[in-house]
Amino acid sequence: MVRLLMIGGKERPLDFTFRGLMEYETRTGRNSIEDFSAIETGAVTPSVTMMVNFVTAGLIAGAKVEKMPIDFDEYDVAGWLSEDPTIFVKSMGIYKDAWPTANADPDGKKTKRAAK
Repeated sequence: MVRLLMIGGKERPLDFTFRGLMEYETRTGRNSIEDFSAIETGAVTPSVTMMVNFVTAGLIAGAKVEKMPIDFDEYDVAGWLSEDPTIFVKSMGIYKDAWPTANADPDGKKTKRAAK
């Protein structure tokens, strides 16, 4: 799923399907799903490098899918995050939306958690 994100003075495609995750893992050598889960649960506070790598990976994957030039690098992304720190939160929301919840039945419908 490619979504547009206003970053670097223009709307850019961001892709956090397997393409974006693969880009993150290739760039960092880390497990993207574990890193995202750790951020989501608060088990880890993301470092600047982790934030920049997640956003850069999504932007690179989005540009490739849309057959657009990659006219930025991680230093550009770091600058854009400095200018607008909400970009990371927005991009993580896009990541989260790209994947079905853990509480979905096989048909993709959300199910309620059992009360404890």
